[in-house]
Amino acid sequence: MKIPNKLKINGIDVAIKIEDRTEHGASEYGSALCFTQTIWLNSSGNKEYQELVLFHEIIELLNEENDMNLTHQNISTLATSLYAVLKDNKLIS
Repeated sequence: MKIPNKLKINGIDVAIKIEDRTEHGASEYGSALCFTQTIWLNSSGNKEYQELVLFHEIIELLNEENDMNLTHQNISTLATSLYAVLKDNKLIS
């Protein structure tokens, strides 16, 4: 899957940035910032992990924008499962 520079999420253009964020600590692989309409992915991760984190951050934005009240664990599980289904069935490469 080619990670795009931007996505339209709920009708809003959201920038996708891949940057070295190691100064923020190893636990930060990505972030979704609603107020700046930006998703950033840590460039230190491999391609597949960046793709998975992108799914996670998209769900984070949907959760916040739609008041879904999903827990972080629910978001992580949903992102991992959805990514696996799409990858295992070659719907994304």
